[in-house]
Amino acid sequence: MKRNYFIITLLLVIMIIASVNQGCKNSIHYDGFDSSKFFNLAKLYELPTYRNLEEALQEPLKVYKLVLFRKELESVPKELINFINLNTLELSDNKLKDLPRYIGDMQYLQSLYLNDNLFTKLPDAIYQLPNLKRIRMGNNQLDSIPSRLCEMESVNEIYFDRNGLTSLPDALYEMKQLKVLGMKKNKIDNIKPDIQNLKNLEIINLENNELNDVPLEIGKLKKLQSLYLNGNNIPLTTIDSLKVLLPETRIKY
Repeated sequence: MKRNYFIITLLLVIMIIASVNQGCKNSIHYDGFDSSKFFNLAKLYELPTYRNLEEALQEPLKVYKLVLFRKELESVPKELINFINLNTLELSDNKLKDLPRYIGDMQYLQSLYLNDNLFTKLPDAIYQLPNLKRIRMGNNQLDSIPSRLCEMESVNEIYFDRNGLTSLPDALYEMKQLKVLGMKKNKIDNIKPDIQNLKNLEIINLENNELNDVPLEIGKLKKLQSLYLNGNNIPLTTIDSLKVLLPETRIKY
């Protein structure tokens, strides 16, 4: 009896250790934040882009931009856990439905491109990214923008083109840091006057939605450079008013 108890206890200990080790393998740990590995867009353009996983794995700590576009991926390759210094990750045009948890550990990741996949909701890992600035979720199967995304203070560019959105969440109108709002080819039929709160908006793309009008409060967005309203039913009187309010803004209708 004692022997059986000892064997069972030993097996439980082994299982616990294995579980802990597995958990360590599925997470990323940093010794601190190194600003020299965190680049602005201009600098990122100068850095090499890796498009081949095998090539990138030769020097994973030097990989800051990884593009795995149109690879027929149904899941994220486990090798991605090695690229702990990623600033940009492109996984568009695959067959992904979720992301592994460790993606949320990537403290340098600023740009995440997930267009043309099979997402029906945003993966939880996204909400853990501390420095995410821009996210592209175009042409997935999303019917709403989660409030949790809108509460991420680092995010200043959102692209949810070609989904099934019918409205914008109230939380989005509180994203005062937002610079780009990309919502073309959805089914949005209403924009609230609260959009005037988004004082830092530079680009609004609402083309090919179901809008019958937009609030003139958009005219208070003095940093707005481009406003795309074509493919809707916006009255010309509204367009004319916006032209007066935003003389320096390119308005497409």
